Amino acid sequence: MNPPNLPPEEQPNLSNIAKEQSIPDIVKFLRLVLALAVKSDKKEDYVQKIYTLSPEAQKALMYLLQQVVSDPSPGYASGNGMNEDDQIRLEQEIAEISAERDAVEKSRLMVLDELEKSKAEIVFVDYVAKC
Repeated sequence: MNPPNLPPEEQPNLSNIAKEQSIPDIVKFLRLVLALAVKSDKKEDYVQKIYTLSPEAQKALMYLLQQVVSDPSPGYASGNGMNEDDQIRLEQEIAEISAERDAVEKSRLMVLDELEKSKAEIVFVDYVAKC
């Protein structure tokens, strides 16, 4: 059974995924799942779950999600029942999540930097105390 409204070149080959771990087919499958998720009534729940993933996973999903939202193919954003307001809201949510992720990463790097400075100070104080 073929996914509805999806051109053949966008349809994931599930046999290739199972037998060969085909990356292109896995990406097509993930795009399809994301398209269905953003089309569903629970799209806000799915976006919130993205917050709980690692920064790398969030980045990959956001990239694919942006492709899904902006894809003119039937079966994705333009032909999936999402109206323009839904697309704009979803793009805003993606931008907000991306900005929040970037802020968290910046904070994490600052904390790591402070930790390294503190370690260096401890080593220095310990060295001075031994002299």
